[in-house]
Amino acid sequence: MRWSNVGWWLAGIPLLAAADVRVERTQSLVMDSAAPLQAGDVLLAYRVDGRRVAIDSAFDLRLAQALHLPGKALQMELRRAEAPTTATLSFGVADIDIRADSERSPAGILDQAWIDAITAQDWPLTHRLRDQALLQWQAAAAEFARLRGATTLFAERDFDGCVAWIETQDAQVRQPLLRAQWLEQLNHCIGYSGTGDWRRGSAALDQASELLADAAPHSLLKARIDALRAQILSFSDGVAGRAQVEAAIAAGLTGCGRCEAVGVMYQQAGDVYSNVNAYAESERAYRESVTYARALHADSDSLAMRLRPMARALRVMGHYDEAWSVASEALAALRASTMPESAQIPFINGLGTIAANRGDFHLAAEQFRKALDLGTATGSTSSDLANARANYGWILLQLGELSAAEVELRQALALLDYDGGIHLAVVLGMLADLEIRRGNDEQALAVLDQ
Repeated sequence: MRWSNVGWWLAGIPLLAAADVRVERTQSLVMDSAAPLQAGDVLLAYRVDGRRVAIDSAFDLRLAQALHLPGKALQMELRRAEAPTTATLSFGVADIDIRADSERSPAGILDQAWIDAITAQDWPLTHRLRDQALLQWQAAAAEFARLRGATTLFAERDFDGCVAWIETQDAQVRQPLLRAQWLEQLNHCIGYSGTGDWRRGSAALDQASELLADAAPHSLLKARIDALRAQILSFSDGVAGRAQVEAAIAAGLTGCGRCEAVGVMYQQAGDVYSNVNAYAESERAYRESVTYARALHADSDSLAMRLRPMARALRVMGHYDEAWSVASEALAALRASTMPESAQIPFINGLGTIAANRGDFHLAAEQFRKALDLGTATGSTSSDLANARANYGWILLQLGELSAAEVELRQALALLDYDGGIHLAVVLGMLADLEIRRGNDEQALAVLDQ
């Protein structure tokens, strides 16, 4: 549909009388627990802050979920199998798709068209409808449109575009609960964009946590944001990071039970334990996170992202056979997802590292070359590619191919030029080893000083 025709198309839809808003699909996000709403339920009203609000359109409830649900539950009035009943809808307990039999307001019509475009993954149309919403919707609804614009770009896997969108629209999102979700989304987009700007993501999470300390101090949203903050904190203060992530998990279990968000927190706990060298605890936390993902039928990319660190923990503990099996499953899950092909590079690199730790340098070299070939094919310049190149250089070093090893290690250094931290230090250490093998002790010392 051409952009010039979108406004005409929306205007041409007749404004009908109020119609039933029905639940089309539900998926529980809590292990061993049904969703509070069922397919076929007719939603009549919700109560929040002592007010009863009639649900005249699906848009009404979608907006209420974004504005209120992260901070407090909605008490739903509904009709199920023609009988009136009630249900409590809480944040993070279910995915729910709703639709009105017919929308009567321009905002509702536009909103449903936008949802349908997202479901169909018609990304050009979603962008046009987003822009139309920003022209038509006012106040909190306009902020909601900006948030959905960011989450849609993430779903599209346009991570750089997501960061750019949030940058340009940031001043317009002020409602505390919406802004906390907005800042959380910024961190996610930065993390997947490959920019390496983790400090910026960390600052966004800190700001979100501060907002929620006033707006929703005991919420699941704050717990999951604090778990992310703990993951980052553990690099500099392992004790504090550990305490924070364990407090976040406890808050999550209180808020939603064994829900999907808690499963993600266990993954972050695994990272924290790994950073303090508590590998047995790390492996248990990762395994618990994978258990949640399997039980709740997580998307394949989410499962992959949990299996990969579990494989790493198993490798560090010397469980190479299981590590290889888990890493292989992680790569297969990622390949089945909608993630860009370049995202496979660290997964293939992980397989090479397991092979190297087992002493199978030829298999390791094969995996690292696969990662490098994929990097060339996709034009990747990320630190993941640098790690694969450095690892391949290290393998060549072990095989005695010093000149070829130096080429790979120096190319890895060039890719890591922006990073003054541990990754750069590791590669420089490999170069120092190379100079020692050549008998250039003074040059090796100079590299180690660097």
